[in-house]
Amino acid sequence: MILFSDCLLCGSLVNVRNATNNSQAPLICPDCHKRLPIVESACDICAMPMTNPRINSSRFRCGECLTSSPPFEKTVSAFHYESPISDFITELKFHHQTQSLNLMSDYLSQKITLAYKSDLLPHAILPIPLHHSRLKQRGFNQAQLIAAKLSKQLQIPLHRQGLDRQKATQPQVGLDAAERAKNLKGAFRVRAIDASHVALVDDVMTTGKTVTELTRCLLKAGIARVDVWTVARAYSY
Repeated sequence: MILFSDCLLCGSLVNVRNATNNSQAPLICPDCHKRLPIVESACDICAMPMTNPRINSSRFRCGECLTSSPPFEKTVSAFHYESPISDFITELKFHHQTQSLNLMSDYLSQKITLAYKSDLLPHAILPIPLHHSRLKQRGFNQAQLIAAKLSKQLQIPLHRQGLDRQKATQPQVGLDAAERAKNLKGAFRVRAIDASHVALVDDVMTTGKTVTELTRCLLKAGIARVDVWTVARAYSY
């Protein structure tokens, strides 16, 4: 029996057998798959796009990370922060539209599996926390929704309460790098985490200031290694 489903993007019928992603995620047709802004070549540490990667110790590193590497060890991002992924993330974050959640987490889990072929996966997954006031206003934490999907797909424990956002920071959108760093100073607190290697999960990474501050807190608390996983990577040139 031939099974069909509606393409998440264009609504056309998709033969399930010919789907570009697994059966747990909403299907997209081959034409729409080509529209997805998938990250191909990027820095292993910060996920910045690279056209001519420079290899250092068998790793791809951008010029900035070669000069001054961030405290986290590795970043994996499935997509560039461009349409239609940016639209999906906006719908998820501000309108709780979860139709694309499986698709985004599915592509990210596949990218993570490839990125760790010759590396050890983290022992725990930590979603970027929201302050309780914003969580109450929004009703959910989109990073936790993504992290829960990845935890199930990759069979890695999810630590929902591992991090606490103790300071109600202003939205990072519109702030430059220095303002973002100042805004996040002292914003996070680490609870007891029984793991030496963890992955921070969020929807989008832009300047990296949030994950940098969180990584410093985690390292100070005794975590040996921190990686970063995001659905999308935005760029502040």
